[in-house]
Amino acid sequence: MKLNHNDTMKNLKDILLEPLKTTFYLSSAIGISTLISTGFILIWGNDGLNWLMHFPLTKGFLHADFEHFYYNIIIIFFLLLFPINRNYDFKKLFLVTSILSLIGLFFDILWDEPAVGISATLVFLLARVCWSPRKWWGYALFLLIIYQDLNSVMDFSDELSQHNHLIGALIGILSMTNKFKFKSFLQPSIKGNSLSKKDEVLNTN
Repeated sequence: MKLNHNDTMKNLKDILLEPLKTTFYLSSAIGISTLISTGFILIWGNDGLNWLMHFPLTKGFLHADFEHFYYNIIIIFFLLLFPINRNYDFKKLFLVTSILSLIGLFFDILWDEPAVGISATLVFLLARVCWSPRKWWGYALFLLIIYQDLNSVMDFSDELSQHNHLIGALIGILSMTNKFKFKSFLQPSIKGNSLSKKDEVLNTN
């Protein structure tokens, strides 16, 4: 059955609307965190910024500069277009980001390498995209993408936070694993008909 122009536009709107809303709210949260950090710096100097970098609700939303923010949020938007991620709303991704930040905070303190940014959430979503086909090529592609992080996780000389990326990768994979008891906290809620039956199975297996 052929789709007419109106059906095509409606389908396109359904696909784009939730990811656009989610990335807009994520961008707003990052902007608010930036304003808060500016106020903390003005009042308490670097001690104020250091506190926010170690607070799970702001750690994942602070960014070093505009370029850091821009690339993260653009890639997240495209990852949200995949059916396996499309139903993530802001509330759920805020929870995921906070959980990843809390876990990452332990390693930040352990290795004395504080890190900020939403890249752990980006890798979390990427892991779900690559793992969802349940095919060897998806696993291989993901390992190829994160090889640099695996290879240099103990290299503290650069500005990348490899351990936070790997945490995002691990939790993303666990969110697709049936035996992981807490996966319901990490998965999107299924809304309407935007997930196919196949994708519903992938999201619950």
